[in-house]
Amino acid sequence: GGRDGGDDAVKKPSIAKRLRKAIFFLPFKAIRLGLKSTGTYQHVLEPQTIVNYVTFRFFGVPAAVTAKAEFARETADELAAARALSNGTVPLSTETARVVFDAPRVSFGRRGRLNFEVTGPSAQPPVDLCTTYVDDRVRCGIAARGGKF
Repeated sequence: GGRDGGDDAVKKPSIAKRLRKAIFFLPFKAIRLGLKSTGTYQHVLEPQTIVNYVTFRFFGVPAAVTAKAEFARETADELAAARALSNGTVPLSTETARVVFDAPRVSFGRRGRLNFEVTGPSAQPPVDLCTTYVDDRVRCGIAARGGKF
């Protein structure tokens, strides 16, 4: 029981339960330790196309992710839906664009000979992005769910 003999004490999980949890999350922690970002690039191409290119090392092996997307300024109805999604916490403006990505391609090795597409419904869902500042070298913005870039 608790300090006063009652049953209100917080019960600690058993050692077996904590061990199962540690074993489950260990691979994810190991993967995070083995990833090191080496570069992030974005190319805006005509007409209304973006190519994102992210380079990293996966346990010392050079790798990259390439994702192509098309974008368009959101209509008033789409902007209202994006604002509702953020519960009004993100200040989206008429400069908000909907970005729809193709399946990203992951490649490993210096020449990228081992490569594959990441597919499935959660591979790269569409995003709503609002550009708050842009010049010839820098673009700052906010996503509909609050992420800043």
